Amino acid sequence: MNMRTASNASTARKCLRAEQESDTGWKTLPAHCHLVRYDRIDQALLDKIRATAIFISGDSFAPAHYSPHVLEPIHAIIRETELPIFAFCGGFQLIAQALGVNAVALSAPDDPSEDLSLVMTEDGRPFEFGYHPVELSVENSGHPLLSGLGRQAIFRHAHGLHVPKLPGGFVNLASTATTPIQMAVHNERPMVGTQFHPEYWTEEHSDGRTVIANFLSWSMGLEPQPESAGLISMHTSRGDGVAGGG
Repeated sequence: MNMRTASNASTARKCLRAEQESDTGWKTLPAHCHLVRYDRIDQALLDKIRATAIFISGDSFAPAHYSPHVLEPIHAIIRETELPIFAFCGGFQLIAQALGVNAVALSAPDDPSEDLSLVMTEDGRPFEFGYHPVELSVENSGHPLLSGLGRQAIFRHAHGLHVPKLPGGFVNLASTATTPIQMAVHNERPMVGTQFHPEYWTEEHSDGRTVIANFLSWSMGLEPQPESAGLISMHTSRGDGVAGGG
């Protein structure tokens, strides 16, 4: 969590220009990317821009912080849309909440110093932070979302909450000692959530780029085109959102 508006703008830009260097068959994404505040999204907007996918970013608050009435349009989209959805960190927690599973605080280990991915807040709460490896599922290792990743892919973490159990219809694809569900995918719908932040990739740690590219290839069969319909990037930051073409 802890992503703010500037980070969400970065998410939109990176989703827009994501380059895949493995064998998924595409180089860049020639699409408009709309950044929309959490309380300004509804099905009418998705229809208006002819959205082809939805990205839900992280936020600075737990999903339970927000008014249920304000979140209902997003919840309805999550429950009902046929569009591909990829949600990061707090966005994954929002998916879980819409499907009946609330996020909870991470449990403090007996000896936090043994886990290099953890930092402790001043009030003693554990926070998984920084670029660290996740364990990929052996049982689901053949899933297209994991294509091109090593046994221990490295992603950026920034969360003190996690989804404690899988929402109905999801399977787990990745875990860490602190966060058992780091990446989950729906069995029947093109819907993915990660507790880590794949949108925060670097040249040194580029597995996030690979996962986003895999998602677009798997969920949309994406191929380069001169023009395409809109991608919508939703965020749940309480700051003002930025809307416009990519």
